[in-house]
Parts: sequence; C-alpha cells; structure tokens
Amino acid sequence: MIEMLWKKSGSSTRPLTQEFLPRILRMTDDFQTILEIDRLRADRMGIPLSLVVFTIPLGQENAKLLTAFSESLSLRLRATDHSGMVGPFQYGVLLWDAHQTGAERFIHNVLHTDELRQSISTKVYLYPHKFDQDPTSGPSDLSNARPQSSSVDTLQTNQADDFSVQPSDIASAVSKAVNIQTLPMESLFQYRPSIFKRVIDIIGASFGLLIASPLLLLAGLLIKSQDGGPIFFMQKRSGLNGKPFSIYKLRTMTTNAEAQKAYLKQFSEQDGAAFKMTNDPRVTWIGRFLRKTSIDELPQLINVIKGEMSLVGPRPLPCDEASACDMWQQRRLDVMPGLTCIWQVEGRSRVSFAEWMRMDLRYIRRNSFWNDVHLILATIPAVLLRRGAK
Repeated sequence: MIEMLWKKSGSSTRPLTQEFLPRILRMTDDFQTILEIDRLRADRMGIPLSLVVFTIPLGQENAKLLTAFSESLSLRLRATDHSGMVGPFQYGVLLWDAHQTGAERFIHNVLHTDELRQSISTKVYLYPHKFDQDPTSGPSDLSNARPQSSSVDTLQTNQADDFSVQPSDIASAVSKAVNIQTLPMESLFQYRPSIFKRVIDIIGASFGLLIASPLLLLAGLLIKSQDGGPIFFMQKRSGLNGKPFSIYKLRTMTTNAEAQKAYLKQFSEQDGAAFKMTNDPRVTWIGRFLRKTSIDELPQLINVIKGEMSLVGPRPLPCDEASACDMWQQRRLDVMPGLTCIWQVEGRSRVSFAEWMRMDLRYIRRNSFWNDVHLILATIPAVLLRRGAK
C-alpha cells in the first residue's frame, strides 16, 4: 500500500511549517484512494499510469531549493495529474496516461538544473509494469514483473509544458538524475498476510498434513502402482504480485500431460484464460477420484507452510494463464493465493471465467479473519458434495 513509500529520516534538519512550505508542496491528497480509483479506471480503459516519487530535503536551510523545485513542478503539472506529499520527505505525482518514457521525460523537465538533479532522487512506479517499451526510454528494473499488454507509451502535453526533449535525448538526460529507480506500481497494492493469519496458516497446514498423511500415503501407492510414474506433480503458478512458485499436487494425469496441453486447449470448456475440460483424456482412473474428492490438492499444505500460499485466497493459475488475464483480472494477484476461496465454495465449473475473477476480487474487498473462517467451513460440504467438481 501507499504506506510503503513512507520512511523515517535520520536527518537533523528542522522540519518545515505549513506556512514556510511552498503552497504546491502542502497538498494533502489521499494518495491511497487516488491510486485505487485511477488503477480501476486504467484497467477499464486499458491505459498506463506512472507514479513519480521525489525524495526532497525538507528543511529551513533548503528553502531556496524547495522554491526552485515547487516552481518547476507547477509549470509541468497537467490538469489530469494528481500530486501531493505521500510521506515524510516524499512528494508524489501520479501521471495519467503515461508510462516509462513519459515519466522519465517528466522527471527530466522538472529536475532541469544540476542543483535539483543532485539534491533530489526519484522513484518511478509503473502500471501495468510491462509494456512494449520504447527502446530509447532507458533501462528498467522489471525483471520480476508479471506480464501485461498495452500499446500506450506516451505522455500527452499541455501549454505549460511541451515536453520538447526528443526521445533520443531522454536516456542521456535522465541519467544525470540521482538514484532513479523503476518499480512495479502493483507492489503498492499488495495485501501481505498479517502475522496472525500467518500463524493460523502454519498451524492449520501442519495439523492438516498430520491428519491427511495416511490418505496421502495410500494415494501415493495407488498412483505409483498405476504406471510407475512420479507421485507428485509440480507446476509453476503465479503467486503474490505474480511471483512464480512451484505448486505441489498429487499426480492425476499421465506422465506426458503437459506436452498434450497445447493441442487440447481447443477443447477447453472454460472461457477466458483458464483451461478446464470435463473428460480430459490425460486424467488417469485414480486421478479422476482424487480430483472429485480434491485429495490431489492436499500437498499444497506444504506450499502454505513454506509461505507461498495461504489457507484462504484466490486459487493460483499457471503462469501462462495468469499472464493472459485482462488487466482488471490481475488484481487478484494483490493477495497471496490460497487453497480455497469463494470460487471453490460457490462456483468452480458452474461459472464463467470472468465471474470467477469477480469472486476473487470480492474476496479481496471483504478480506477478514472471520470471512476466512466462513470460507474454510463452507469448503468442507462443497468438497464432500463435489459441487462443481470435474
């Protein structure tokens, strides 16, 4: 969340009073609300956002520098841009319809003197954080970014700022600034589990593995005796903020199942990015029983203990399916994935993919301890009655 931008400073400089601080730097916009609303709007319209955060030395002795910064900033802000203090020593500007090239051009124009560039450092948060980048936009630290798609990479101008710097000059100009970091904006929206929820996850998963161990042993023997293949199946799934992790399942398919998936996708009965098929020819006889009873999912209790999953949370999709989701659907990656969620209780194969995604977003909005307890208890009859299972 936006609180992640806040940091304490060990500086001994005296803080500025509201009267001394330049007017433009006294803005008190609720950036948390603004970010969430503009993110929803960006998802709906399919356009990018950039959040530029300037770390500025707030102190009486820096009055001249602050005046120069505020004057330069006031000349570059557009009517559609939101700005204000996002934390001690940190000023944020949310640029609508701008990605990396536009954000860097904005920084170059605001920090237009050597004094400003040497005194003020910047961070740029991009949303979505993987576009078809302009090759002249400079390096970007997006190695852990989850895939997205868009074709917009411009910053529209107004009369106050014509952004006359040419694209070929952007990288060299911005490189003069100090400590510019490019980060995914999605990291500001993460709902990391509380310590209390983490403790409950560890206790619950450990107890579950203990109770389920005889059942897992029997299932493992049946799987092994069937074709001699491995007992467990591991697959890369998208976790919190899209970070890949290896999910554990009891193997329910033939050993060459992954090689056949590309061909079988044309027969998928689930709309959207996910692949679901009632009579999947790759599923073995013991596998059908394990799937109907959800016993094949029990090894994921190991993922819970490892901190890659939670007992309750949106079901993790394979990485290729997660990357194919629409922008608004990828908001489900703001929280840690889980063993069960609303979809397991109310949906599964009975609902469309879009409705499945809406159920996950509904869980995020209503995320609470008692809601998790309700979903865990509701999952038990859903599994026993095999509602929506294929």
